[in-house]
Parts: sequence; C-alpha cells; structure tokens
Amino acid sequence: MAVPNDYFTTRLALDGDDRDLLCAQLALFVHHLPALNDFMATHGLDDGKASTGVFLALQDDGSLLVSWHDAETLEVKEHILPLRQAV
Repeated sequence: MAVPNDYFTTRLALDGDDRDLLCAQLALFVHHLPALNDFMATHGLDDGKASTGVFLALQDDGSLLVSWHDAETLEVKEHILPLRQAV
C-alpha cells in the first residue's frame, strides 16, 4: 500500500554509494518501520493529512526525520523518530 497515496508516496533518502553504508541505512529504516507506521496512523498521514508525499531522512545519530506538507495549511511539518534500542 502506498502511503499517503499512489501518486504521493513515502520516500527515503539514501546517501552515498558505498554498499556497507547503504546496507546500514536500510537496516536503520527497517528498525524504524514499526514506529513509523504507528506515527503515520496516529497523525493521519496515511489518511489524507499529508498534501504531498512523506519524506524520510536518516540522521547522523540514527534517528529518522519524517517531514510532510500539512493538507490544510500546506506548512512543512517535521517529526523525529529517535533511535531506540531493541528489546
């Protein structure tokens, strides 16, 4: 399922061309997926609250920056999902 919709999807920015770095970035993304899914559902990003796609960027500390344009105000909204240790 494309979130928020088939035209405006969620995009993850990957940096570099080193295979190990890309693998690490993908692993961090997978780590963040449960919290990202919860965040999108809780904030309605999967249900029309984002006017454009949702943009994801991994930060140097391993956290995930989630940004989108609010559907009502068209303002850029941002939220950081912190890196949490697996239990």
